[in-house]
Amino acid sequence: MEQENAIAQAVIQEWGQFLDLGLIGLVNILNPERVVFGRQLAMLLPYVQERLDDMLRDCLPGNKGYGFSSDATAVLEISQFGGDSAAMGGAVLVYQSLFQVPDLVLLAG
Repeated sequence: MEQENAIAQAVIQEWGQFLDLGLIGLVNILNPERVVFGRQLAMLLPYVQERLDDMLRDCLPGNKGYGFSSDATAVLEISQFGGDSAAMGGAVLVYQSLFQVPDLVLLAG
């Protein structure tokens, strides 16, 4: 059992290394205020969150990192919707598209 736990921890840490690289690119290009993890990623995030927070802090501008934006900030969070986060996100997109006022109507008025 201990050997299985050690293997699982090694896999999660390796996954965290790849997630580090992806988050560095995401934060430096898009400059999000928050990155929300849902579904399966939400279950694994607590195991690597401290490491990811340290990595983001070190890579943001003002901390001798490699960021491009001078006011970059990013907070990692777990979705409050849990397993339904993808379905809720899709429903919100449909809702917004149905009730959005087209730009042309605003320009004509």
